[in-house]
Amino acid sequence: MAGLSVLSYRCCSPKLHFRLSKKLVDGKIEAEWTPFAKEGQVELFLAPSNTFKEKGVAQADSYTSLGKVDLAKGKASIALPAVLAGKKFYKLVLSAEHNAVNRWIIP
Repeated sequence: MAGLSVLSYRCCSPKLHFRLSKKLVDGKIEAEWTPFAKEGQVELFLAPSNTFKEKGVAQADSYTSLGKVDLAKGKASIALPAVLAGKKFYKLVLSAEHNAVNRWIIP
C-alpha cells in the first residue's frame, strides 16, 4: 500500500499533551506523536467501520487493540492484522491514562 499524507491533531488534558501523525505504509500502521509527558503507555486501537454514524450510540464501533507502547517513545509501527486488511478506511485511537486522540486513515 502506498504511503498516505500525514495529518496532525493536537489534544490536551491537564497531564498529557501530544501531537499525532499517522499513515498506512506497506500494511503497517505508523503513528508518531510528540509527547509532552514522558511517563506511561499509549494503547493503539483500530476500527474498520463507522457504525456510530449508521446506528448511533446503540451500537458502537468494534475496536481491535494493536498493542501498547511507551508514551516517551513517540512512535509505533504495527502490522495491520490480516482480518483488518483491505478496508475502505480505519479509525485509529491512541489512548493514554488521561486522554485519547482519534484520527481517520483512508488508504
